[in-house]
Amino acid sequence: MTYQRIRFPGAYKQQTEELSHYEALLKNRGHQLIFDVGANVGNKSSIFSKLATKVVAFEPSKPCYHILESRFKNSNVSVFNVALGSQKGFLDFFEIKENEAYNTLSKKHIETTVSERNIVDIKSILSQKVAVDTIENFIEKFGKPDYLKIDVEGFEIEVLKGLKTTIPFVTFEANLPEFREEAIEGIHYLSRISNGKYQFNFVIDTSFILEDYISAEQAVLFLKNTELRYLEIYAKI
Repeated sequence: MTYQRIRFPGAYKQQTEELSHYEALLKNRGHQLIFDVGANVGNKSSIFSKLATKVVAFEPSKPCYHILESRFKNSNVSVFNVALGSQKGFLDFFEIKENEAYNTLSKKHIETTVSERNIVDIKSILSQKVAVDTIENFIEKFGKPDYLKIDVEGFEIEVLKGLKTTIPFVTFEANLPEFREEAIEGIHYLSRISNGKYQFNFVIDTSFILEDYISAEQAVLFLKNTELRYLEIYAKI
């Protein structure tokens, strides 16, 4: 810890802030089981492993999966080299060389967020088929998670559509304005499967935008009017 604080002060500060954020967020919510969908190289999974009895991490990228395997060997984190979606099967996975944070199953994400913002050279993007499963199938195996985190670069709504069980706490990201409609659809979907019980808030980094959680209708109105380019949507019961 002392070495990390001195050698990488920025990263250490961010990790400490995120740990405090999730610790406060999950306090008194059980947090015995966490699903990390879109684990990448495991930075969030590492934080979750300190707060939960069990973490289940999902990552379709082979290089990232191998990092996760090594990083969490003999730990409370189980890692699966699979994508999650609305149904079981195989889909094209777009992998960005040396910029894995933008890997995605969403072609729209590549054509908008990545291409239009000139985030990477399009020539560096590779496409390959990957296995896709649903959250429900893993709920059957591990039980209902206390927290579901989704970070899959524009494929969030498809992951949510594979969910039928009401989970106490769910977060997913939204890139705006490109994925405004998908974010709104995600709020409507969670509201529908919970019979309107979910309430919502929005987070940038580790800071809440609103003072309190609001209804689905209010959350949709916020998304329709915001000029923010990126945020995380928090849903709780």
